[in-house]
Amino acid sequence: EWLEGEGLGTRILRDEQFAGVRPQLAYECGRIAARIHGIDVVEKGLDRVLARITAADYVQQTWSRYKEFGTPHPMIDYVGCWLMQHLPETHRDTLVHNEFRNGNLMVSPDGIVGVVDWEIAHIGDPMRDLGWLCTNAWRYGETLPVGGVGAHEQLFQGDED
Repeated sequence: EWLEGEGLGTRILRDEQFAGVRPQLAYECGRIAARIHGIDVVEKGLDRVLARITAADYVQQTWSRYKEFGTPHPMIDYVGCWLMQHLPETHRDTLVHNEFRNGNLMVSPDGIVGVVDWEIAHIGDPMRDLGWLCTNAWRYGETLPVGGVGAHEQLFQGDED
């Protein structure tokens, strides 16, 4: 399906045509994430085709890749150990986009028109999507924590509404 919109994160953050919609994007991201996470994976048959990946799986996979480099960094070692000791104890399994971020959201001057790049979607903890959207890399030099467009509170409010 063809979507009319912009997917390049830097343009969404800087082009004047998106100035009017930028203040609503963090909230809108929360609403869209909630819709994605609300999809019944069993009813849709997604549990038969998508991998189930836990937080522990992610941390262990990342840790293993890091160790393969053979170049220790004390801060990464510390954070890796901390993460393994502080994994979420419970979460509900949902559909997880896994790259829910500025750059995979198609945006028009009216708002978000679609979410693209689904090839690594899986079943897991929905906080993965919210956290990924708040990663510094997807702010493209902007300071606002949610993809460079808004505050955590806006994202969480959209997710809860």
